[in-house]
Amino acid sequence: MTTRLFEMPFAERMELVSRWSSTQEIAYQVAWAHMRGESPPDYVCPESESLRGLRLDNVRRMTRLILTQPDNPIDEQYRAMAEMFDVCGPLMTETQKVLMIRAVYRKEFIRNPDPHKEAWFAFVETVHEGLDPHGRTSRKGLGFKTRDWTLEGAQAALLLNRLFAKADKIWDYGAPEEGDRMWADILAETTPVEVLEHARTAKLYLSQADDTAALTDERLADRIEEFMHECPHCRSLLFSKVDAKRLYEVTQERAWDEEERREYECD
Repeated sequence: MTTRLFEMPFAERMELVSRWSSTQEIAYQVAWAHMRGESPPDYVCPESESLRGLRLDNVRRMTRLILTQPDNPIDEQYRAMAEMFDVCGPLMTETQKVLMIRAVYRKEFIRNPDPHKEAWFAFVETVHEGLDPHGRTSRKGLGFKTRDWTLEGAQAALLLNRLFAKADKIWDYGAPEEGDRMWADILAETTPVEVLEHARTAKLYLSQADDTAALTDERLADRIEEFMHECPHCRSLLFSKVDAKRLYEVTQERAWDEEERREYECD
């Protein structure tokens, strides 16, 4: 049975993460070890063959920030909003939602030595369900994709991905803080130019919807694969004239064909 990372002795754990993990992950592990009393109070991070120089300095800097940075008073208000997200969610701007995610991540993930992070993942589920009440999207990690081909599902996926992507850029200690130019760039609203570019692409896809619906099942399956990673909003427009049951059946049939091909290759 594979041993989970947090169950390893601290020295073994650090040897593993310093060799393979990012600076961020190493700093998290060192800070959590401090919080759990697994390392001496004055210990920051060992120098090793794979962890030295600027990378080691960055780990030590980030670890000190995690352990010493004072909590921003407004973060407590954002966390209170998170606890009442069912009521506060519809009243919040997109930027407020991003800052709420940031505040909860800092407390329940970065500064929480519990390896299971149950409060953080429960919060992620709360946001997911709150912004997609009809379950039209699925989650893998902190990425969201549509379960169906509806505009509602596409809009929910776009919003969820945008919120968590923005929060990811500012939730680490040492990341851009309020007042920094990068902070403003990250949290900036979509510009009219970007909206118009998206609209033109969406309009083009919608103009092709009738032709897409007329494709044979084989060509339709090819088209689905071709546009699988496109913008979910534009993709939903492209397939908007195809019957939902047919889309499902074509997708399933292609998935079965792929599974059979892999089994054949393994044999």
